[in-house]
Amino acid sequence: MIRFEAPRYLLLAIAVWIPWRIVIWFRRGGDTAREILVAGLFIWSLVVMYFTLFPMTIIFYAWHGSFNLVPFASIFQLISQTSTGLASYNIGGNLLLLAPLGVLLPLLFKPLQRPYPLLWRVAVISTSIEATQLFTRARAVDIDDVILNTTGVALAYLLYKALVRLTDWTQRDRLLLVRLAAEPSREPLLQPAFPLVVTATIAAALMLSAITGATLGDGAGGIVAYALANSPASTVVERVDVEDHAFVMVRSPDPDGEQLSLYGYKKVLPGRYTWVMGPASARFVGSGYNSGITAFNPTAGEVATIYLWGVNRAAASTVKVTGPNADLQLPLPDQPYFVVGFPYEPDLSSAVLPTFGYVFSDAAGRDLTGDFASPDQ
Repeated sequence: MIRFEAPRYLLLAIAVWIPWRIVIWFRRGGDTAREILVAGLFIWSLVVMYFTLFPMTIIFYAWHGSFNLVPFASIFQLISQTSTGLASYNIGGNLLLLAPLGVLLPLLFKPLQRPYPLLWRVAVISTSIEATQLFTRARAVDIDDVILNTTGVALAYLLYKALVRLTDWTQRDRLLLVRLAAEPSREPLLQPAFPLVVTATIAAALMLSAITGATLGDGAGGIVAYALANSPASTVVERVDVEDHAFVMVRSPDPDGEQLSLYGYKKVLPGRYTWVMGPASARFVGSGYNSGITAFNPTAGEVATIYLWGVNRAAASTVKVTGPNADLQLPLPDQPYFVVGFPYEPDLSSAVLPTFGYVFSDAAGRDLTGDFASPDQ
């Protein structure tokens, strides 16, 4: 698991933003009143980032995010199935989250003083926030958040327009409002494109460095080195990929047989793995096998992997697997040590793990299962 805390990345955004605004001030001439509004918009953007993106948690092996793409489904669930306080907190929080944009954006950009140009852009901003949360799946991604965010901005905009119309403005105040509202030559949401791109690029590099440091590479310097770390005298006798898992089998010196240990890793990025299992250890005399099932998270669309590992000195060429929703034949490698497996979606309504039968056969089809010690023997 990797956890990214807010201060480091918010300070990065500030460090990029301030020099950019200074350059803009001297290049284009500054307007103190407008700059105060721009600063207010930036500060609120930091507040939004703090509450929606941080702490950013990446749980490689047990992602637990949820999705709702059905409009008003989660709103109805909050109202009907939770306490009034919790429903008010969640719904009210989403209404208020982007509400200041209903005032700040019309004040700063003349094209956004009409409702439709303002609201579709706010919907884009809210959707972008939800899409960013997909990166970790550690938060709920919900279409209702977009609906509530946009509604909150619409209410703030109506309040702003009502105040503009009902307030007895002086001529000086009206001229100030006109001066504040720029007529940009390009899309208003792209005005801060430079600091956004610079901040996102640096943040992505920092996050990638952290992810690389918290995961293992493929090969001798990564998952293999991890498997050998506990026993320097050991040797790797098998390394196999089964679905999105990698298995490394290690043989340790043992005068009474063959002491084998199996380590399991899950691929989380191209060429990067996280440790998820092991060592599962067993002593074999002659041929033998052991089996297991990997951890998986069905809410993230994952399925389990059933794996079979051991020693094959009986010259078996295949193993037939039978069990609940499983009937297949797996080839064995042409060497004594093997790890084979297959994807499996167990019955989640049952608390009992599935039991499989294994039949080993040689190339002629002869049953060699009796030559293999079964698990726990």
